[in-house]
Amino acid sequence: ALKSTEGASVLSTGETGGNKFLREDGDGTSSWQDATLAAASQAEMEAGTEAGLRSVSPLRVKQAIAAIGNTPDYVNYTLAQTKTDSEKQQARENIDGASRISLVFDVGFYGASGDGVADDTAAIQDAIDACETAGGGIVELMAGTHLLSIAASDHAKVCILIPSNVWLRGKGKGATTVKRLVSERGTNGVLICNKNYDTTGSYGAASNIKISDFTLTDGAATPTRALGDLIGLGHVDGAVVENMEFLNHDQHAIDICQSRNVLVQNNVSSNDVVAGASATYQIDAGLIWGILTEGNGCQNIEILNNRILQSHADNVIHFHSNCHAERIKIIGNTIYDSANSGSLIGKDQDCSIENLIVYNNIFYGVGAYANGINLTCAPTEI
Repeated sequence: ALKSTEGASVLSTGETGGNKFLREDGDGTSSWQDATLAAASQAEMEAGTEAGLRSVSPLRVKQAIAAIGNTPDYVNYTLAQTKTDSEKQQARENIDGASRISLVFDVGFYGASGDGVADDTAAIQDAIDACETAGGGIVELMAGTHLLSIAASDHAKVCILIPSNVWLRGKGKGATTVKRLVSERGTNGVLICNKNYDTTGSYGAASNIKISDFTLTDGAATPTRALGDLIGLGHVDGAVVENMEFLNHDQHAIDICQSRNVLVQNNVSSNDVVAGASATYQIDAGLIWGILTEGNGCQNIEILNNRILQSHADNVIHFHSNCHAERIKIIGNTIYDSANSGSLIGKDQDCSIENLIVYNNIFYGVGAYANGINLTCAPTEI
C-alpha cells in the first residue's frame, strides 16, 4: 500500500543537519523525531507491529542503505546509486517493512530543476524508478514547472511511466506544473501512463498508483497532434487521480482504458484545444497509444466532484470504442457547455453500460444543438 495501515510514514527530511524526520502518525497528527532513535527489536520489525514500524522508519532504512555504501545526506532514501542488481536486492531485504512505509523521493535530488527551461523527464523517471526499487512510496515534484519530452524518455510513446505502489505528487495546482516541451508540442506521445500498459493485459499492468496535486498541460492550444493523452491508465487495477488541474490537451485529460477500480475526483479542467476527440475523461476499450489491445471492459470507475470549465469535445465524458463498462458512477460534477454540438456525457453506439449511476451533476449552458446526457443504443443493444 502507499501508506502503512499501522501508521508509519516517512514524509520528509530533517531540516537540522539531516538528523530529524517528520513522522505521520496515522491519527491525523505528525511529529518530529530524532533520527538517533533506537531501532525496534528484530522481532518487532519482522512482525510489522505498529511499534516496530514506527521506530524503524528512518533509522533502520538509513542504516540498511549505508551498509552497502550509499548514505544519503537526508532521509529521502535512494537506491539509485547502488552499483549492481544484487546490491539492490540486498538493500530491499535489509529494509524491514519497507513496502509498508511511505518513503519520499524528491525529484530535485535526482537532478530535476523545475525551472521551466531544462528537460526534467529523465530525472523524474529516475526518482520514480528508485521509488519502485525501494518497494513503493511518494515521488515528490518540485514547486515550479517540469518539462517532459518523448526524446528524453526511455519509452517511445510515453514521457513518464509510473510503476505499482507509487504516488506522484506535486505541491498543489498552480504551484507545480508539468508541461510538454515546446519543441515537441506537435509530437505524438502520452505525458504520463502506468508502467506495462503496453505489454501486460487482464488488469495486470502497474496498479495501486496515485497522481495528485499539480497542473498538467500540453502547452499552447496549437499545434495539435493525433495521439497522446495527458494521463493514460491502461490495464490498471487500482488508481486514484485527484486534486489535479488539467489544461490544454489534444486528446484526453485522462483515458481509462481496459481498467478497473479507478477513482477520479476533485479535479478541475479547462481545454482551449478545438478537437472533437478531446474528451476530458474517457472510459475506453480502445486506444491509449501503444496499449496492448484485448478488448476488456472497464469496471468500477468513479468520476466524482470534478469541474470541467471548458471543452470543445464532441463528448466531454465519453464511453468509447466498443467498451463494455460496468459499475460506473458519475456524481457531483460541474460541466460547462461544450462548444461542439455533442454531449456533456455521451457514448458511442457500439458501447454498452451496465449499472450506471449519473447523479447530482450540474450542467451549464447546454446549447440548442447539444445534449446534456446522450447514452444512445445500437438497434440490437439490450
